[in-house]
Amino acid sequence: MATFRMRVFRYTDGSSDKVWAICRDNSRVLVFYGKYSQRVLNGGPIKAKARDLDEEVSRRISEQLVQGYDEEGEYDVEDKKIVWTPHSSAQPANPNRFAPTAYVSVQVEQIAVVRDALQGVFEIQAQEDRLIIGLPNGTSLECLSNVTSGTLAAYVDNGAFGRLAVLAAGEALRNPVFDQDDKQRSRMWLHENPEQFADIPNLRELAADLRLMAPPVKVKADAVRAALW
Repeated sequence: MATFRMRVFRYTDGSSDKVWAICRDNSRVLVFYGKYSQRVLNGGPIKAKARDLDEEVSRRISEQLVQGYDEEGEYDVEDKKIVWTPHSSAQPANPNRFAPTAYVSVQVEQIAVVRDALQGVFEIQAQEDRLIIGLPNGTSLECLSNVTSGTLAAYVDNGAFGRLAVLAAGEALRNPVFDQDDKQRSRMWLHENPEQFADIPNLRELAADLRLMAPPVKVKADAVRAALW
């Protein structure tokens, strides 16, 4: 009997009631899915897109959260059947850690636009299957280039810099950007909720470089004196 301790997520919408479960099992990642009422789930080992399997699990979870799944907790899955008795430590210390604070849809042909919009402000690394956006706080965002349609998302750990990068990408693409409450945002986000970007000391300068704000007007001292006289 194969038993795995897995994080389980559930999606309900009208007549739809589905479950999705994931875990890392040594050198592989397992995903099971199906209807909530389904006795035996579908799925099994998946082909990882990330080199780090823990990163792969986190990325897959964030994708499900964006689609509207809610985390139920950690449960044993025996022979693809969920044992609905939660572990005492079912909920993570920070349940919002894997919920995006900002996200935007990016098509594979739009990757170059994202790169051009963010380079010069953030550290950009173009790899074979992804675009890595390094942030000043030591974290990074990823945009996969080996899928037809993907999502560029910032999370709690990315902080204000992550939200700024996603916002700039969305504005460059003219694609809608959404916050953690699924509210559509534009460059006015910087003015409507400045506290969400307060951790960026040179925000005005970076926002101007990213074309999210007009550059500050610099007036020469001689011009000021001439105007006064």
